[in-house]
Order: sequence, then C-alpha cells, then structure tokens
Amino acid sequence: MNTFHEYINEVQNKIMQYMQSLVPNWPIYVVNDLLYSNHKNDPREVSVFLKYLASEYGYKDSNQMQWKLEDITIIKDIFDDDTQRRMMERGMGQLNPYMVPNDTQRHQGAATRLQQNPNIRVRGYVGTVVNEPIIIIKWKNGKYALLEGWHRTMQMILAHPEGYQQKAYVLEAMK
Repeated sequence: MNTFHEYINEVQNKIMQYMQSLVPNWPIYVVNDLLYSNHKNDPREVSVFLKYLASEYGYKDSNQMQWKLEDITIIKDIFDDDTQRRMMERGMGQLNPYMVPNDTQRHQGAATRLQQNPNIRVRGYVGTVVNEPIIIIKWKNGKYALLEGWHRTMQMILAHPEGYQQKAYVLEAMK
C-alpha cells in the first residue's frame, strides 16, 4: 500500500506527464516552470493557457512554438515596455501590486542566491554560469517579454545594472 507521500508524488507525476503530452516538443524545464508550476492545482486550465500563449505570440498551435536555450546579456533596456512597466510597478521587488504569493520571501531568496553564487557572469567576466534559466519571448522588434524568472531577474538587474549573462529559454514571436 502506498503512503500518502507516494500517492501525492504519483499524482504530481501524472499531471506533469499530461502537460508534457500536450507539448511534447517543449523542453521539460519550460513545461515544468511555465505550465506545471502555474497550473498543477487545476491541470484543465493548461489547454486554455496554451491556446492563449499560441495566439498571443502569433502561432496557430502551441506545438509550433520552438524554445531555444540561449545565453543573453540582460540589462533592463532589452525588455519590452510592458515588462519594464511591470518591474517599475513592483518597485523592482519592493512592492507587490499583483498580489504575487510569497513575493517578499521569493525576492529575498533570489537576492540570497545571488550573493551565494560566485559564478554569475557579468560583463567582462568569463567564468562559468550556474544559474536557472528565465523564460522570455523575443518580439520582432528585438525586445523581450519576461514570462518566468521575475524575482531573480529583478534582483540581478538591481545588483548588476550594467548587465549580466543569463541562460534563457527564448521563443521568437511570430507577430
């Protein structure tokens, strides 16, 4: 007989497998961070969200969306007006107008991880990069919309406004 913990793990694995089956060409990291993390409590919402994403970024179907893992130099100015506005509304981590759960703790955690990581690559430094990717959309005008990784991105921009290297899963918008 399974313990409650084993049962929960089995349910979580089945939900993740279901989400992966909807977008089998997507990297597991993107499925986990963008879909599972946000919709595990109601996986039925995933299909609606995938249709929204495809439409929002000019795709007919979410399976047409191809994510590429890239190293990108991040400075605030690479982001689109909407992303920059949202960062400012959030006071770069000092305010929570969107009622993000555990926002203060998540910013503190991102800041702590930043201080503990000696391998963050800033401009001019060529050491290894050991950091979790962010998930971004690249618009036709070359600007980026930030989808996932808000806390660490804002904390890194505060610490390194001159720019830093960041791994990112990038989707090129079709419109």
